Amino acid sequence: MAATLPAATSGDLPLGVGAGTIAAVLLRIKRMIARAVGLENVIRTMQMRLDVLERNARNHEAISLVLPATMLMEHAIVESDLTVSIVMATHNRRGMLERAVRSVLAGQYQNWQLIIVDDGSSDGTAEYLDSLDDPRIVVVHTAHAGAAAARNMGLDRATGQWVTFLDDDNVMSSVWTKAIVEFAGRNPQAEVMYGGQIRQREPGIGPTEHGWTLYVDPFAAADLPLGNFIDLGALAVRRDVDQLWFDTDLRRMIDWELVVRLAATRALHPVPVLAGLYYARHDRRITDTSRTDAVAGFGARLADPADPLGTPRPRPAGN
Repeated sequence: MAATLPAATSGDLPLGVGAGTIAAVLLRIKRMIARAVGLENVIRTMQMRLDVLERNARNHEAISLVLPATMLMEHAIVESDLTVSIVMATHNRRGMLERAVRSVLAGQYQNWQLIIVDDGSSDGTAEYLDSLDDPRIVVVHTAHAGAAAARNMGLDRATGQWVTFLDDDNVMSSVWTKAIVEFAGRNPQAEVMYGGQIRQREPGIGPTEHGWTLYVDPFAAADLPLGNFIDLGALAVRRDVDQLWFDTDLRRMIDWELVVRLAATRALHPVPVLAGLYYARHDRRITDTSRTDAVAGFGARLADPADPLGTPRPRPAGN
């Protein structure tokens, strides 16, 4: 005998009621999701505000350390026979280059050597450099070999006991070389030091009309894979340090890699004095806001013990 379905009874829910119940449940779920998304947005907004407050706090802390020491250094009497070599590589930035050179000439400590490597410029840079009439300025002309190779050429011609760097688009503080020799005189065992830097904000990152101070004290080697907090323009190294060279296999972040190699074998001493001003808003910059993935990849390589990047090693032949 064939089975038959039971007949509907008055206690069964009609189809309309069942659909309405499901719709109500779905509406409640949607409202819960909306509240959750709204809460997530609130949390995200609060986190962004906390991040801004944290950055501002770090900035104020850095300013509170660097500004008073810089003001004191401006009026300090420093007597030393040490020479500081300043290495600068340049390529087709004559206008900015002149500003950078003027900042060196305006420095309070006058026992310096400025080595400018013209890396194949075609905008009149060569003519400007050849017109400079100061025996402390050494000019090197070369084909376009890249920033790492150009800086290595500058290092090869350095004669000072200490070496520091200046990018052609930045400005050196008038007390930076003075601070280097003053700290070196009080700490003869020191081989690497770094100062503070006022940086213009990168385009698209925060309010670009405001600057911020880059200075970390004490030195935190464990944070280096997360990002380089010592710009090349705020770094000073004793010339006889064997890791003082740039890796020509790298197109970007050569200063970051150098700092990692130095930190692996040397103490890096923070010196709370303004080293210079870092400008970010102009064309043809190696560093820009599109480099996020490259920075993350570079940091991952630094954190990988199986990767030789950043590992102390002798300077390769021809590097």
